Amino acid sequence: MMIRMPCWLCCVFGAALLVTTGVVAQINACGAQCQFRLCDPFGLPLRRGPNMLIRPPGRLSYGSVCQPGQQIGYVLRTGEPLLALENGDMNTISKWRPRKLSPNFLKNTFRVSKNPQRRSSAITTSELQGNQFKFLEDSCIIFPIVKYELLDRRRRRVKRVVKTNGSEGDCVSFRTRTAAILVDLTWNSGDDFDIQITEPDGVTLSRFQPETKTGRINGDANSDACGLIDFGRETARYLTTTDGVKNGIYRAEARHNVNCGQGGTKWKLEVSIDGKVVETKEGFSNGDLGDMVGRIRFRYF
Repeated sequence: MMIRMPCWLCCVFGAALLVTTGVVAQINACGAQCQFRLCDPFGLPLRRGPNMLIRPPGRLSYGSVCQPGQQIGYVLRTGEPLLALENGDMNTISKWRPRKLSPNFLKNTFRVSKNPQRRSSAITTSELQGNQFKFLEDSCIIFPIVKYELLDRRRRRVKRVVKTNGSEGDCVSFRTRTAAILVDLTWNSGDDFDIQITEPDGVTLSRFQPETKTGRINGDANSDACGLIDFGRETARYLTTTDGVKNGIYRAEARHNVNCGQGGTKWKLEVSIDGKVVETKEGFSNGDLGDMVGRIRFRYF
């Protein structure tokens, strides 16, 4: 379904509304025209349109909004997110009407939220209702950037506030992925923590076996980060598109693997099922060498 967009969006995305081979190829690349990117915790830009897990409401995405060659602070204003559809159309998310969706998405389903710890902004999701969660699997989201801070590289202070001119590239893009089970472990130091999950049939998902038939751990965060970074996150996920996610009791553990010797670390272990938090555990650890510091047992069915 085609829609009438606000004037400032017409000039940005008008060409994308023409169904041509070139446009479809661009959409398949998910925002190949976008100049803004998502950067990893070390400030390195990810590819355009990277996969982004849908996290529970208010949880920051993995990547912060950045622009290669510039030092970006907070994103101060955005336009309404758009979906790039397979047939070449663009829809604002509140006007998207796939069959059986109920209720419709709100304009602020996706937001850009401040991360004061890093003076940066990351993508967050508002609370999803009804069957919205399943409709977000493998959707290309293009997020117009309207106003942002430009920082002084050395002092990380605001040099000026930039208002974009509505050009085609004034956006950041990502492709959403949904997890039947999502286990997030976060902490506030350069120490190395690890997730270990025992699945219902006894198979273990861990840094030693980061992939099973249905589960996967996204990287070994902070494995060599002493003195380089002051926070960490590790995620285990069982995607909704994966056949045979096992029913039964899971055991998720937080393990303190490397201690940088800078004192104790605050950690948080969180389990979500179909985008909703089912249990959280947090604590303080000064452990080392793989000490198990927290555990959550949960059922998936």
